[in-house]
Amino acid sequence: SLQDEKGFIPLVKSKTIPGDCYYYYVTKPTYITLKLILTYYREDYNEAMENLFKLGCLSQFYGRGYDSESEQVKTVTELISAGIFTHCSKELGKVLTDILMKVGQYVHLNSFSQVNQQELDRLYQAIEDQGLSLKSLEERYND
Repeated sequence: SLQDEKGFIPLVKSKTIPGDCYYYYVTKPTYITLKLILTYYREDYNEAMENLFKLGCLSQFYGRGYDSESEQVKTVTELISAGIFTHCSKELGKVLTDILMKVGQYVHLNSFSQVNQQELDRLYQAIEDQGLSLKSLEERYND
Protein backbone atom coordinates (compact mmCIF):
# COMPACT_ATOMS: atom_id res chain seq x y z
CA SER A 1 0.00 0.00 0.00
CA LEU A 2 1.12 3.53 -0.70
CA GLN A 3 -0.40 4.76 2.54
CA ASP A 4 1.40 4.91 5.85
CA GLU A 5 -0.17 3.69 9.12
CA LYS A 6 -2.02 7.02 9.60
CA GLY A 7 -3.46 6.91 6.08
CA PHE A 8 -1.25 9.56 4.47
CA ILE A 9 0.50 9.00 1.16
CA PRO A 10 4.09 10.07 1.89
CA LEU A 11 6.91 10.49 -0.59
CA VAL A 12 9.21 8.79 1.91
CA LYS A 13 8.11 6.17 4.43
CA SER A 14 10.08 6.95 7.54
CA LYS A 15 9.26 7.46 11.18
CA THR A 16 12.14 9.93 11.52
CA ILE A 17 11.04 12.73 9.17
CA PRO A 18 11.80 16.04 10.92
CA GLY A 19 8.76 18.09 11.80
CA ASP A 20 9.66 20.93 9.45
CA CYS A 21 9.79 18.47 6.51
CA TYR A 22 6.63 16.56 7.40
CA TYR A 23 4.38 18.86 5.37
CA TYR A 24 6.49 18.57 2.22
CA TYR A 25 7.08 14.80 2.39
CA VAL A 26 3.84 13.53 3.91
CA THR A 27 0.95 15.99 4.07
CA LYS A 28 1.27 17.82 0.75
CA PRO A 29 1.72 14.62 -1.32
CA THR A 30 -1.52 13.37 0.24
CA TYR A 31 -3.35 16.56 -0.81
CA ILE A 32 -1.93 16.27 -4.33
CA THR A 33 -3.01 12.63 -4.55
CA LEU A 34 -6.54 13.52 -3.47
CA LYS A 35 -6.71 16.26 -6.10
CA LEU A 36 -5.48 13.89 -8.81
CA ILE A 37 -7.98 11.22 -7.79
CA LEU A 38 -10.80 13.76 -7.84
CA THR A 39 -9.69 15.07 -11.22
CA TYR A 40 -9.21 11.75 -13.01
CA TYR A 41 -11.34 9.25 -11.08
CA ARG A 42 -14.19 11.48 -9.98
CA GLU A 43 -16.89 8.91 -10.79
CA ASP A 44 -15.14 6.33 -8.61
CA TYR A 45 -15.19 8.43 -5.42
CA ASN A 46 -15.39 5.99 -2.54
CA GLU A 47 -14.69 5.47 1.13
CA ALA A 48 -10.91 5.37 0.64
CA MET A 49 -11.01 8.80 -1.03
CA GLU A 50 -13.29 10.08 1.71
CA ASN A 51 -10.72 8.92 4.27
CA LEU A 52 -7.96 10.84 2.46
CA PHE A 53 -10.19 13.90 2.55
CA LYS A 54 -10.75 13.39 6.29
CA LEU A 55 -6.98 13.49 6.84
CA GLY A 56 -6.81 16.84 5.07
CA CYS A 57 -9.72 18.14 7.11
CA LEU A 58 -7.93 17.23 10.34
CA SER A 59 -5.14 19.62 9.44
CA GLN A 60 -7.60 22.11 7.89
CA PHE A 61 -5.44 21.85 4.73
CA TYR A 62 -2.88 24.22 6.23
CA GLY A 63 0.58 24.44 4.77
CA ARG A 64 3.72 24.92 6.82
CA GLY A 65 5.29 27.94 8.45
CA TYR A 66 4.85 31.49 7.18
CA ASP A 67 2.96 30.36 4.06
CA SER A 68 0.54 28.07 5.91
CA GLU A 69 -2.58 30.12 5.19
CA SER A 70 -1.63 30.75 1.59
CA GLU A 71 -1.03 27.01 1.06
CA GLN A 72 -4.38 26.31 2.72
CA VAL A 73 -6.19 28.59 0.27
CA LYS A 74 -4.35 27.08 -2.73
CA THR A 75 -5.10 23.50 -1.65
CA VAL A 76 -8.77 24.18 -0.95
CA THR A 77 -9.09 26.04 -4.29
CA GLU A 78 -7.62 23.05 -6.14
CA LEU A 79 -9.92 20.59 -4.37
CA ILE A 80 -12.98 22.70 -5.13
CA SER A 81 -11.92 22.97 -8.78
CA ALA A 82 -11.56 19.18 -8.84
CA GLY A 83 -15.17 18.82 -7.63
CA ILE A 84 -14.82 17.86 -3.98
CA PHE A 85 -18.26 19.24 -3.06
CA THR A 86 -19.89 16.98 -5.65
CA HIS A 87 -18.62 13.85 -3.93
CA CYS A 88 -17.82 14.34 -0.27
CA SER A 89 -20.07 13.38 2.62
CA LYS A 90 -22.22 15.97 4.33
CA GLU A 91 -19.95 15.80 7.39
CA LEU A 92 -16.81 16.67 5.42
CA GLY A 93 -18.65 19.20 3.26
CA LYS A 94 -19.53 21.02 6.47
CA VAL A 95 -15.89 20.99 7.62
CA LEU A 96 -14.71 22.38 4.29
CA THR A 97 -17.45 25.03 4.29
CA ASP A 98 -16.39 26.09 7.81
CA ILE A 99 -12.78 26.38 6.58
CA LEU A 100 -13.96 28.60 3.70
CA MET A 101 -15.89 30.87 6.05
CA LYS A 102 -12.95 31.21 8.44
CA VAL A 103 -10.49 31.93 5.60
CA GLY A 104 -12.60 34.75 4.22
CA GLN A 105 -13.20 36.30 7.63
CA TYR A 106 -9.58 35.96 8.74
CA VAL A 107 -8.13 37.46 5.59
CA HIS A 108 -10.47 40.43 5.65
CA LEU A 109 -9.93 41.12 9.35
CA ASN A 110 -6.19 40.50 9.58
CA SER A 111 -3.79 42.81 7.82
CA PHE A 112 -0.95 40.37 8.61
CA SER A 113 -2.45 37.50 6.61
CA GLN A 114 -0.17 35.95 4.00
CA VAL A 115 -3.14 35.32 1.68
CA ASN A 116 -3.31 37.94 -1.02
CA GLN A 117 -6.47 39.12 -2.74
CA GLN A 118 -5.59 37.31 -5.96
CA GLU A 119 -5.49 33.94 -4.15
CA LEU A 120 -8.79 34.71 -2.48
CA ASP A 121 -10.32 35.72 -5.84
CA ARG A 122 -9.18 32.37 -7.33
CA LEU A 123 -10.84 30.57 -4.43
CA TYR A 124 -14.14 32.39 -4.92
CA GLN A 125 -13.92 31.82 -8.70
CA ALA A 126 -13.43 28.07 -8.14
CA ILE A 127 -16.55 28.02 -5.97
CA GLU A 128 -18.49 29.93 -8.62
CA ASP A 129 -17.19 27.68 -11.43
CA GLN A 130 -18.74 24.71 -9.62
CA GLY A 131 -22.10 26.48 -9.67
CA LEU A 132 -21.88 27.20 -5.96
CA SER A 133 -21.66 30.20 -3.67
CA LEU A 134 -20.61 30.61 -0.06
CA LYS A 135 -24.26 31.21 0.80
CA SER A 136 -25.42 28.01 -0.93
CA LEU A 137 -22.69 26.01 0.79
CA GLU A 138 -23.66 27.44 4.18
CA GLU A 139 -27.30 26.55 3.54
CA ARG A 140 -26.41 23.05 2.34
CA TYR A 141 -24.10 22.11 5.20
CA ASN A 142 -25.28 24.16 8.17
CA ASP A 143 -28.92 23.20 8.40
